Amino acid sequence: IWTDLGTCSSMINSMTSNNYDLFAGGGFDSINGISCNGIIHWNGSQWMAFGNGTNDVIYCLTQDSLGNIYSGGYFTYTGSIHKNHIAKWNGFSWSAITLGSGFNGNVFDVACDKFNNLYAVGDFTSVDGIPVNHIAKYNGANWDSLSSGVSDNVFSIAIDTSGNVYC
Repeated sequence: IWTDLGTCSSMINSMTSNNYDLFAGGGFDSINGISCNGIIHWNGSQWMAFGNGTNDVIYCLTQDSLGNIYSGGYFTYTGSIHKNHIAKWNGFSWSAITLGSGFNGNVFDVACDKFNNLYAVGDFTSVDGIPVNHIAKYNGANWDSLSSGVSDNVFSIAIDTSGNVYC
């Protein structure tokens, strides 16, 4: 069954769901007149903003098994907090998941494995000063490279139930 959820001021790039709420990220600044700056969620009856949103486009969203939402994109801030292209929403507030300078380029896609490791791909070559060449893994404490990375920009990532990473 198709349900119209309203009018968006610009494009939605990514959506994810936790079986209760729908989360949408993109280049929009409002949906149905609700100011949201790139990210919003639908609770089954209405759209609700995530804090102050971001200062630029969200390109991708994913969720871990603990319910944390991860966003990647062109943005460098969520609200007034510096995030450098990737951020985590824990259900109450945004937080940085980089320990230093963050990504030196855009994050085009993110995915979590069954152990809640987060993978990010994009046009970046380093995160927190660590060479990663377009693909990086976050274990909840630190970012690391996957071998020597890949030689060109990566736009999509998938992880199967065995933990194999595809990009």
